[in-house]
Amino acid sequence: MDASAPGFTLDEYLRCVDLYDRVGIDLTLEKVVGLGSICRRQNTKEAVRIVESLSAMGTGLGGFDFKITGLRRVAHLPYSS
Repeated sequence: MDASAPGFTLDEYLRCVDLYDRVGIDLTLEKVVGLGSICRRQNTKEAVRIVESLSAMGTGLGGFDFKITGLRRVAHLPYSS
């Protein structure tokens, strides 16, 4: 994955949330919102920022393929992993 790929930075994840909102889908009303493309970067500061920010917005995050190293830093935030 490279920095130009969608879903790499916090701003790109926030842009995605905005795109859902524009078509009438409020992700905060969904029980679980899958958080993809983060498993290989789960122990990085940017990944932690992404999880913290999306969680603070009220989304029920599902961290697909999130491993123990990343969960140690944000285990209290995702709905599931």
